[in-house]
Amino acid sequence: MKKMTLGMITILLVLGFCTQIQAKPRGIYGKPLGIYKGKEGVTIVSFSKNWSTTLKLQEIYQELVSNFYAEEIKYLSHLYIYPDSPEGVAGYYYEDFEIDEHGRYQYKKGRYIEIFSGDEYTDISQMAKTISHEYGHHFTFYYLMTKENKYYPDWGNTTYGKIRNLHRYPEVQYKYTSESEYAHEWDVAEIAAEDYVQLFGSPLAKASYKYKDIVELAHEGVEGYTYYYSNSFNILPQENLRLPLAAEVKGLYSYWLTLAGYTTQEPSIPHKPKPKLTQEKVVAGHYLQYKIEWDEIQKGGPYEYTVIMYAADHPFFPRPLKTVRSGENMAAYFGSIIQKKPNGSTVEILEAYEGLYEFRVLIKNPQGFMFSSEPMLHHFSNPSQKKNSLFADVSYTHWARQPIEKLVEKEIITGYKDGTFRPDQPITKSEFVSLLFRSAENVQVTSSPKESHWFARKGYLNAAKQSQVLREIEYGKGLTEFLFDEPITREETAMLSVRFLDMALLQLELGDRPYFQDHHSLTYKKEVYIASKYKLTQGYPDKTFRPKQYTTRAEAAKLISQLLDITGGWLMKKQSTLSYQTKTLPRGVFLFGISEKVYSRQIDL
Repeated sequence: MKKMTLGMITILLVLGFCTQIQAKPRGIYGKPLGIYKGKEGVTIVSFSKNWSTTLKLQEIYQELVSNFYAEEIKYLSHLYIYPDSPEGVAGYYYEDFEIDEHGRYQYKKGRYIEIFSGDEYTDISQMAKTISHEYGHHFTFYYLMTKENKYYPDWGNTTYGKIRNLHRYPEVQYKYTSESEYAHEWDVAEIAAEDYVQLFGSPLAKASYKYKDIVELAHEGVEGYTYYYSNSFNILPQENLRLPLAAEVKGLYSYWLTLAGYTTQEPSIPHKPKPKLTQEKVVAGHYLQYKIEWDEIQKGGPYEYTVIMYAADHPFFPRPLKTVRSGENMAAYFGSIIQKKPNGSTVEILEAYEGLYEFRVLIKNPQGFMFSSEPMLHHFSNPSQKKNSLFADVSYTHWARQPIEKLVEKEIITGYKDGTFRPDQPITKSEFVSLLFRSAENVQVTSSPKESHWFARKGYLNAAKQSQVLREIEYGKGLTEFLFDEPITREETAMLSVRFLDMALLQLELGDRPYFQDHHSLTYKKEVYIASKYKLTQGYPDKTFRPKQYTTRAEAAKLISQLLDITGGWLMKKQSTLSYQTKTLPRGVFLFGISEKVYSRQIDL
């Protein structure tokens, strides 16, 4: 029999290769302070003073076996608890295997886990998630190697990789085989271990903390609280929030159970809530208070809801806003508050946000599976720096207030001299096309002073011609049928937006088509369906699209705002002769599975 042995260390913070084969404690710690062997054959060995008694070691063992396990547990022999963390990590897992003469992987017994910083823990709940994560490595390594016959660098080609849609994410890495800079959250072994915790972790590993919003904190006289990502499952159920949560991946739960010899039903929730920002008020100076709300799930509960927020380009450190349960008010206040206490003193929580943030409601169902609402994006700006950000006819609760303000701040759109925006007024063809070109920061439009109409005089007509956004096939020879001041229809905005997106070299996919009862009236069917998929425009509750209906200024603002989230305001032409430079796009690009890095250059039109 040909044999190859290879040890790998898989940890919460680092992944590395190791030459140790059989379970063996680290010699620097001397003799163990406690040893306990459970009935499944796993021995707990502790070098930590906090975990040295038989009772405390039994707690660790019971926590280990509270995670789902099957035949793979026979291959785990030891779990070591160390008092500190010499390498600054939370845990290690050591795997080992051999390859027989038929090319099949044979997993070796004697595998083991190391848990560090034991002297910092006084309660088993503090290390529960780490134990579950490391056992998740044991579980996933064992089954992917023995059932799929694939070693770590080939996991993308397993059934797991296909179900998890890993091919859609070019950021996914295989440590020591990737040429790019290592990113722990994109390591396939870490993704698999995080999936295990969500699907099969113990109740303590998936325990929730009830977070309070600023109104509750101020009422209690508290000016904030500290939260820890290592054991806060309901704010960070998995390290990488750019991937769907494990319970949301159809077939993933059944896949793992089938490998382990079990069958069951897939986890689900009836529908996903839609968070929305419903209130914004000034507390003091540039400090504002906000209110976010979402709809309650009426069937299959009770559910737990935790709303989180994070910078859109950095989703690895989410901030909890509030945790509520079925029957409670589905709302949370965040930002700033100043509240007087009965003794005359005041409680102040003053926070100001700037930039693009993403909000999600994380929903835990009665079985402990975690789901996410669709993300809601909101751009915060300093009120003292706003220019024409509020209009007399655009209230704080207006459905298009956020995209309107966003475009005003970027000087893409303006209001009228009387202080109004006129959101329900139809937008003209020339006004809409000009918004498209203003949304791209690297598009230079050359003016033509001799032209009579502003659309041609400012260069937008010539830009639209040269870029083929406007074509004679729709608007006649010389674009004579493109009537500048005529209102634009909904399907025209869809068609022109998709054509404009094509300049960004995005791989637009048609995908599943939404059903519109009036689909027979569509002139630009493909473009309308693509625009609907990417949420540039949408149908109505009665399942109609109303293609010939005019687009309002508010609808146009929302469309251009979504366009910005997709492109990052950066376009380029499809010409192979151009020389390109690398540009990193903002978070919006990731929402549709487009690579973070694209090639870009200045376009002269």
